[in-house]
Amino acid sequence: MSDIRYICLSDMHFGADNSILTRLTSTDGAVDSNHPSDLLVQLVGCLRHLINSNHDAALPTLILNGDILDLAFSTKTVSAMAFQQFLELAMPEDPDGRLFSTRMIYLPGNHDHNLWQTCRERRFADQLATSDWRDRAPPVPHTTPLLNPDPLPNFLLEAIGRRLPWLSDFSVETVYPNLAFATDDKLVIYTHGHFIEDVYLLASSFADSLFPDTKPPVTMEQWEAQNFAWIDFVWSVVGRSGRIGPDEEVVYNLGNSPAELGALAGAAVRRLLEAKAGPVGKSLGVGAGELVSDVVGKAFERGAPQHLLNDGGAGLRRFMQVPVQGQIRAGYSDRPVPNDIAVVFGHTHKPFEKVMEISDFPTPRFTAVNSGGWVVDSPAPQPLIGGAAVLMDADLNLASLRMYNEADAPGDYRVALHKAGPAEADNPLFDRLSPLVTADQWPWAQFSEVACLAVKTHNDRLKAFLAQHAPPGSGSKAASTVAAER
Repeated sequence: MSDIRYICLSDMHFGADNSILTRLTSTDGAVDSNHPSDLLVQLVGCLRHLINSNHDAALPTLILNGDILDLAFSTKTVSAMAFQQFLELAMPEDPDGRLFSTRMIYLPGNHDHNLWQTCRERRFADQLATSDWRDRAPPVPHTTPLLNPDPLPNFLLEAIGRRLPWLSDFSVETVYPNLAFATDDKLVIYTHGHFIEDVYLLASSFADSLFPDTKPPVTMEQWEAQNFAWIDFVWSVVGRSGRIGPDEEVVYNLGNSPAELGALAGAAVRRLLEAKAGPVGKSLGVGAGELVSDVVGKAFERGAPQHLLNDGGAGLRRFMQVPVQGQIRAGYSDRPVPNDIAVVFGHTHKPFEKVMEISDFPTPRFTAVNSGGWVVDSPAPQPLIGGAAVLMDADLNLASLRMYNEADAPGDYRVALHKAGPAEADNPLFDRLSPLVTADQWPWAQFSEVACLAVKTHNDRLKAFLAQHAPPGSGSKAASTVAAER
């Protein structure tokens, strides 16, 4: 029988006040990191229902595929405690009640990218401590190999888990940004997915403009090495940097889209040039501000909730064709590349399963599976926004457990199991689990009720925030003005 061997979750954004997996207080709506949210309790219960159907006693491995902690709009303390609530539910003291193996796999995303940097720094410190003092310690690579990586321990997440006395053997193996599982005829790649967007390669774009005669980065190591500081600062550090973090969140909420952040960034560049660059700055300020506003505001997937992929999949294909293909070729230098290739990613918060055509690649098509996300950042439901858990068996068959998509009507919240891969392909995992996922029965119906309430609560919360802070018809200018005045 086809058992669940791996479960992939992403974009949980623990600690963020727009995450429906983070509990908010009933009084002022602040984050309550001492208790799990009702939806998190329901999610764990649903996963337990499926895991209990496994025939083998071995527990599945949890793959945490990025943005698990939200270090942009939350502090490490709040995010850590929210993550602990998840572990207490999923990994209780009674071994018979646990969902996952005590060994977890972690692929940082953009909002928890800083954890990857701390892993690298700790590895470098360990190398210094264990090498001869006369030797020069080798640099720690910015990425890990796609196949058979040498994982780095995630000391923060391990420390959180080991706060629970019964999880003394808890370990978190950290790889970045991609990890593959392989059989003779299949290859499944996990990645958070932020590199499918141009904005996360902005440092490379700047370098290309500054040094046009140099070759652009083509390997995964080069992509990350050239852009890691930009990613780390803007999405994983600045939100915890004094006053600018709360201001950034206010502006984001006011604009209700990344376009608002683009407007803010453009205005900041214009004002900076006008103030610091004299007459030349005044001439350049308007043009430079408009350019920055356009680049930042239009580059985000989350700014286009009406499309599964804002660019029609061009960024995903480029990511697969260039750096990922390089990693695949390196791992298969002495053997044929499997014909069946899939990529599991999150980041966009829009779950889907799709077979995509691709050129200049080992296969003419690949399967894309998106695990969605667990945040609400709109005052009205967006039907493509939702969350899923991606399930995989030992033979690398994939199934997507679509837990919810935002909807106007409560009856449209229905959990469903989706087959991932070509329609004609056999999928024993999907076939076995499909009868167990019945939307109008326990525990799925209960989950849907709570999900509907959670989304509506967050819609209304953001709606009230907008009514309080932005006058009717003020639009983008009001948000930038509020930020400027703070």
